[in-house]
Parts: sequence; C-alpha cells; structure tokens
Amino acid sequence: MNRERGLRRRLADLMALDRPPLTGRRLLDLKSLISGIASDLEQYERAIRMFEDGAAAPGSPRDRLDEPVPVRVLMTGVPMVHGAERVIELIEAAGAVVVAQENCTGLKPILEDIDPGAEDPVRAIAEKYYHLPCSVMTVNERRLDSLGDLNRRFRPQAVIELVWHACLTYDVESFRVRRFVEDELGLPYLKIETDYSPSDSARLAVRIEALLETVRSRAAADEGRL
Repeated sequence: MNRERGLRRRLADLMALDRPPLTGRRLLDLKSLISGIASDLEQYERAIRMFEDGAAAPGSPRDRLDEPVPVRVLMTGVPMVHGAERVIELIEAAGAVVVAQENCTGLKPILEDIDPGAEDPVRAIAEKYYHLPCSVMTVNERRLDSLGDLNRRFRPQAVIELVWHACLTYDVESFRVRRFVEDELGLPYLKIETDYSPSDSARLAVRIEALLETVRSRAAADEGRL
C-alpha cells in the first residue's frame, strides 16, 4: 500500500505543473476501485512515465496549448465516489481544472505512508489512519494545515467545497474552512451542497461560472496594476 500511495502521489504531483497533462476528472479515474492489485500498480507506473515524457490526456491544459490556461481549483470536502463525479465535471466544463482534490477519493488518504520498520505494525497502521484530517476528528486542525500545504504546492486560484446533504460533520466544518480559505489564503471560496441527483446541475453550473468569473476578474485587475 505504501507503493500504491507513492505512485498516486506522483500522479497527483503532475497537476502542480502550469499546464497539467490531466484534467481533475481524468485523475479521479486513475484510481483503483480495489487497492493493492499488482497489475494496477504497473498501470500507474506506465501512466506516470507517459505523462512525464510529455503526453497529454484529451481536454487537459497541456492538450490545449492554443487556449488560455484554465482557472486552477482546489476541491475539498466529501469524497467523490464512483458514479457521483457530477460536480467535478460541472467545474471543469465551466473552464476550470481541478488541480488538487483534498478529499478521501483524492489526496487525503495518500499523504502519509505507514512506517514499514515499526516495531508494532498494527500500531503503525493505526497511527497513519488517526492522522487523516477527516471531519469526524475533533479538533481537526490537520485539515487546515493540509489545505495550506496544498495551496502552496498546487497554486489554486479558488477553493470549492463539496458537501453531500446530511453529511453533517463536513457541513459544520465548512464554516472554519471558508474562514481559513478567505482570510488566510486570500482565495475565493464556494460551498456546494448537493446529492447524487442531477436535478440541481443547472443551478450549480451558474454558481460555478460566477466563481470562475470572479477569479478571472481578479487576475485581470492584477495584470492591470502590473
């Protein structure tokens, strides 16, 4: 599992490039539904070699060199499980690229390895999982620390938080996340509350487009001051 986490981190690190070779949606697909399968680890290695050598996934910023660089977005909040990727698709369809996914289907479970030389391997495993910055942990300062680290590494221009209806721990914690993102990181923040149904997709698309327009306006104003 340490090997798998390391390979997935290397894939995720590609999104820190000015023009990532993947979309966030494609990166989300590059994750095994079942962990630890040897053939999947080989595919991770093959994908890393391919993208490090200059290949680009269709629709990625590297694939569209003749177009402006999309708005860089960091996603946080609940996992985007298989079959419920609708929100990330809406974000990238609006002209953004999700460069970092701070959630349990993204970076959160792969940020830390387990010490293979630990005297007590069960304790080492427990320590790794207790370190996860999950919203069920109290007090969860690690999540804000993680968001700060990801902001420095991936240079997002906005943060979007996804909260499923009735996911109360993330809903409660969103107050602190918003305050941290806006006050400490100085980035625009959008909270999306939804479920697996596509019934609100049109409304969410409008809110996402408004956020991205805010980012573009800020960037234009900054360029004008230069």
